[in-house]
Amino acid sequence: MSLDTILTHVCYAIVIYLVWHRKSPKLYRVCAWCNRIAHNNQFIKPGDWLDKNLNGNSTHGMCPECLNEELKKLKNNSNNQVQ
Repeated sequence: MSLDTILTHVCYAIVIYLVWHRKSPKLYRVCAWCNRIAHNNQFIKPGDWLDKNLNGNSTHGMCPECLNEELKKLKNNSNNQVQ
């Protein structure tokens, strides 16, 4: 899973959280192709949208599932190089 995909999933979860807890009927328009979010008549990256709507900055990390996946890839690559 790419970093963009992970960030998109995190962004969706935050949008759902914000809508649920604010009891807001507002819908956020998301491009079905690139996953950018409509904001002030332009489409911006999910991380930029988070920064503008949460009064803070976003950062990157890695969930346990992605970490395990990347460790498997590294192990497979190192095993292939030894042979």
